[in-house]
Amino acid sequence: MGSSPLLGTAVDQRCPSARRGVRGIAPADRAALNATNPELQALRQRYAGVHDIIRRSPVWRPGYVAPEDLLYFRGDNGYVFQFRDNNTPEKYVLTYLYLKTIDTLGFLDVLSEDGDYGVFTFPTGDTDRDGNKRFVSRDLLDRPVSCYSWKGRCRSRTWRG
Repeated sequence: MGSSPLLGTAVDQRCPSARRGVRGIAPADRAALNATNPELQALRQRYAGVHDIIRRSPVWRPGYVAPEDLLYFRGDNGYVFQFRDNNTPEKYVLTYLYLKTIDTLGFLDVLSEDGDYGVFTFPTGDTDRDGNKRFVSRDLLDRPVSCYSWKGRCRSRTWRG
């Protein structure tokens, strides 16, 4: 099911306001994020050694992700669904607007999106503290959600807000 070469074009046509990360990939990352990387091959072998213990995934099978998906793992592919499962730009903006109402710790004031590894970003209509247009991504929205989830689970006195 790997990514389709037409996906970027289809997304551009479906959602002209979305921006795909265009910062590129550093040479060191390009060397590490490929199927021939010895560390990744060793990891696959270790996982293969426990397949009798862990139930085989109906999803994560050879060919589920394409080799280029490693380079663009923050894009729309098996690693992160940005547009699949009815994830629309409007839902990203609504999630952002909701998070603004509960962000008592100010995560959204300090987090920003770097645009690396094929991530798609969506305009919010807001500006950041430097006056730049604010864009959000799935990753950026997931960070405060995870932190607030842990805050609720821990009920720690060290959390303020």
